[in-house]
Amino acid sequence: MRLDRNNAFEIEEEKSVPETITMVEQRQGLLQTADENQYSQSTATKTKSWSLLPQLSAETRSLLLKLGVLFAMDSLASGLASASWTIYFFSTKFGLEESKLGSLFFTTNILSSASNLVASSLARRVGLIKTMVFTHFPASLALVLIPLSSNVVIAMALLVFRASTSSMDQAPRQAFLAAAVTPSERTSVMGLVNVIKTLSQSAGPIITGYLASSGYFGVAFVVAGCLKILYDVLLLGLFLGYRTVEDKAQATVEQEVEREREESTDEQRDVA
Repeated sequence: MRLDRNNAFEIEEEKSVPETITMVEQRQGLLQTADENQYSQSTATKTKSWSLLPQLSAETRSLLLKLGVLFAMDSLASGLASASWTIYFFSTKFGLEESKLGSLFFTTNILSSASNLVASSLARRVGLIKTMVFTHFPASLALVLIPLSSNVVIAMALLVFRASTSSMDQAPRQAFLAAAVTPSERTSVMGLVNVIKTLSQSAGPIITGYLASSGYFGVAFVVAGCLKILYDVLLLGLFLGYRTVEDKAQATVEQEVEREREESTDEQRDVA
């Protein structure tokens, strides 16, 4: 009996050893599987976060770099001579009353809105880039002349003239930006451009505030106008005659139509 019991204990011990090893292996397998799942989830999260960044072609990145610098320059100038600083300038230099300031900027806003209606028809005739430059340049020149005038009537006339042409480049600018990139990249490019413009414009009021506190309030308007003039010159030099994606697609279609027309003409000649 004792031998049977000892043999039974030995048999149970022999059975328990493989079972213990099997349990350990199963636990190790579960831990390894959990680690692999955690790694795969972290990798998927990283891939998803990277995929949130815009995927742009090399040509689009080059275009975005040029336009980003130009739009940052123009937006910085707009921040230097923002509407709030312009109101404060007319109030401090010429002592205009609140009622006159309200009437003045009511007029400028109406003219600025109405000028956008003219921009579309002008762009169809002379092109997007020329419309952007030829309407923006006079407004930039008027901005330079506003602080140099000592007569309130002349300064107000320059401001009204600037308002009548300064916004005419906005619609052609958006149309050019939309036509210059592919439809799949359009949203990403416009989003990046808006970020660049907003960040650049936010720095302008700080500079104007420093110049105004130092007694050089008018310098901010002169610098803003010069930056906008430089923007116009560079835009005209870099993008005059630039072929957008839509222009290239249209040219390809025209070439295909012309080729088919020539082939049909040759076939008719062969038949004749």
